[in-house]
Amino acid sequence: MSIRLYPIAKSTRDQEILANVPAGTSDALRKIDQRHPNRYKTDEAFAAWWQELDPDARRFETFLSEGWGGVSQEFASVVFAAKLNPFWGTLLTSDAAELVAKLLSIQSVPNKVLPHIKGIVWY
Repeated sequence: MSIRLYPIAKSTRDQEILANVPAGTSDALRKIDQRHPNRYKTDEAFAAWWQELDPDARRFETFLSEGWGGVSQEFASVVFAAKLNPFWGTLLTSDAAELVAKLLSIQSVPNKVLPHIKGIVWY
């Protein structure tokens, strides 16, 4: 399993924007999740839950699960050079805006996400 990079979104709507889904997708997903509380207990339960998700809910769920994907070796090297743990960590834009922007750039995440995040987390 790789180390993945996730946003710390400013709001639920910002999280939806980052996942490129319409407003209200988070609420729709939450309602579906409530109808399938045992979705992780069996393959059949998971399949029933997954089938109920529309494409936007699936994209949102995938973004919540996978974030911006696995971090690169360059990301880990820059984090290590900044005297941070390359295996897990949190950076807030209020504390390290330039480093957050640099790490996002290394991961090919566009700077247009910056207004929607309070920071990043990787683990």
